[in-house]
Amino acid sequence: MAGAVTQHELLRARGGVMEMPGVGALRDVRSFRGRCTADPVDGRVRRFTVHGVLDRVYRATEESGAEVGGYRRTRVWRRDGALTWYGREYDLVQTGTWRRVFALRRAGQDLLTLRAYAMGPRRVSSRPTGSEPVEPGLELFCAWLVFRFSQEDASAAAASS
Repeated sequence: MAGAVTQHELLRARGGVMEMPGVGALRDVRSFRGRCTADPVDGRVRRFTVHGVLDRVYRATEESGAEVGGYRRTRVWRRDGALTWYGREYDLVQTGTWRRVFALRRAGQDLLTLRAYAMGPRRVSSRPTGSEPVEPGLELFCAWLVFRFSQEDASAAAASS
């Protein structure tokens, strides 16, 4: 029998912190400017930022300022996009039409499934779906992206009503 698949959940904590037990934490998530600090369990602190209004670019940098990851949307109406992490190419693909469900893929193989939640203490859940392990920093970056997409969609809906 195969080993149990572990699901991680990004949970709200106090003071603008979101924790994903076993993976790490995001600090200053409530920043309206789209910045936060990631503290993965591997101990390598990173900063996640979003730039641009219409053509948004999401970046992950180390404390030294070196860019280690990024995401750029490749489709206009969906959140599909190209993601890089320490020089490796991935795809972050929206798999749910009405729900905010995403898959992290590398070379056509699903590695991680992520789902955003609009209410409750749980904001994002992630479940490994491939045989290749996903680095904690990359999993936090993907969870932050899915959380940001959810926030941006809610802001757009509120502005249009």
